[in-house]
Amino acid sequence: MKKLLALLLCLVMVLGLGTTAFAADAKSNDIVILHTDDVHCGVTDGMGYAGVAAYKAEMQQTHNYVALVDCGDAIQGETVGTLSAGAYIVDIMNETGYDFAAFGNHEFDYKLPQLAKLTKQAKYEYLACNFKYLGTGTTDITYKPYEIVDYGGTKVAYIGIATPESFSKSTPAYFQDENGNYIYSFCEDDDGSALYKVVQDTVDEVKKAGADYVIALAHLGNEGITDIWTSKAVIANTTGIDAMLDGHDHETLTMKVANKDGKEIILAEAGQADGKLATIGKLTIKEDGTITSRSAVQAEMTDFISSMDNGYSRISPESDRSARMRDAARTYDYDEAISDLNKAAKLNPNLPCIYYNRGNLFALSGRFPEAFEEYSHAIALDPGLAEAYFNRGLVQIYMKDTRKVHSMSSTFHR
Repeated sequence: MKKLLALLLCLVMVLGLGTTAFAADAKSNDIVILHTDDVHCGVTDGMGYAGVAAYKAEMQQTHNYVALVDCGDAIQGETVGTLSAGAYIVDIMNETGYDFAAFGNHEFDYKLPQLAKLTKQAKYEYLACNFKYLGTGTTDITYKPYEIVDYGGTKVAYIGIATPESFSKSTPAYFQDENGNYIYSFCEDDDGSALYKVVQDTVDEVKKAGADYVIALAHLGNEGITDIWTSKAVIANTTGIDAMLDGHDHETLTMKVANKDGKEIILAEAGQADGKLATIGKLTIKEDGTITSRSAVQAEMTDFISSMDNGYSRISPESDRSARMRDAARTYDYDEAISDLNKAAKLNPNLPCIYYNRGNLFALSGRFPEAFEEYSHAIALDPGLAEAYFNRGLVQIYMKDTRKVHSMSSTFHR
């Protein structure tokens, strides 16, 4: 049932994306940062990466500034990761629209030469301020300690932090040369001070470079983690971080932790409390400087379903047809709405949005094969209608029709 609700939610979210007949409201200048962690190859678990992409797209309809980040352990955990040594997952994350990612300890599981390939394959940036190469020359792994993004004059710095537990929770030999000497470091020591120092130095550097806000993308965790390397310990021993998005211990949480100066700092983790990708974290930096955090899908599922009224009314706010479609959606009786679209198809059989919207109604009423055909018809009329490809992919994921796997793959990686 949870998976059905999640997939239907994805379709509800995408309803607002498709037709040019929908009028766009004025967008917010609040900065929205969506975050995931510890997905462990759960491509279709929870709302799946398709749902993540849909949620980001929905936020982009209402907000000018939206980022999507991952806090580690994405590429390992299931067969799709093992068989491709992480490559398929990176491809999917590229298409989902990630902007940044932190290294989790399991990002190193396929050995460092493979990680170097994956970081070059990624269209998003890997960040880690405490992952240091100690060998000669330069590392082949592509990453940065931080990145600063200018959102309409407000500069947000993203700082990556990888757990020093990577040595023990991956394979120590992967970080050594042929003589057994460590050629990589996570700024590990006996009391945590090396980690705290490199994080503080990086925060100071981005502040000097003009960052208005500092967001840490960490793979540190707290439950069952070495005390000196937890996210709470890093916050407590540093200043200047405005929020820390975390992973590693699979917890789902939003809380505040006092930093070195006693200032309360948001610590948030999407986690796996209800399974992989059951929730997406949502951090919002409002125009007035207020920072809020919540689990987006859990908190907003009801809002999205109730907002269908607004979505349908945007078709034509003052028309009888709009009211009939709204009532049909509310009562889960789609026949009258579909009947209107059938009439529209007879009047103008070459209008792609008719078949797209009819596909949405079929999908929401559980008639997935018919929805698939409608999306395909819309695509045939307008090969550039990206939302139809996207929704057709969601329908195929739900039907789990192996005969269409190739079609889904070619759509997802278009």
